[in-house]
Amino acid sequence: MSILLDITPYCSLSVQLTRRRSIFLNLILSCLAAIQAPVIMMSQNRQEAKDRLRSEHDYQINLKAELEIRHLHEKLDHLLSRQWERLVAIQQVQLDVLSELGRIRNAGPDS
Repeated sequence: MSILLDITPYCSLSVQLTRRRSIFLNLILSCLAAIQAPVIMMSQNRQEAKDRLRSEHDYQINLKAELEIRHLHEKLDHLLSRQWERLVAIQQVQLDVLSELGRIRNAGPDS
């Protein structure tokens, strides 16, 4: 029993030291968080500005690509219309040749 009474003051001292350490550690961590918070906020703002510039650049590239695609569609439409015109002209020549052949055939060999 006397041994237990002899150890008791040391235990309370140990608890007090542990509390002081935890309070001191808490103070250090709070100071560290207070210092880190503005740095983290500045970093996030800088990253947000970079993201904004990147998205604006992507928008410009997409707009340019869309204009190029429209230009290519117009070219294709123009080429297709010219091709149809040429096909109609070729078909007209073929019809003229067929009508000439039909006239020659109907005229017979004795003409």
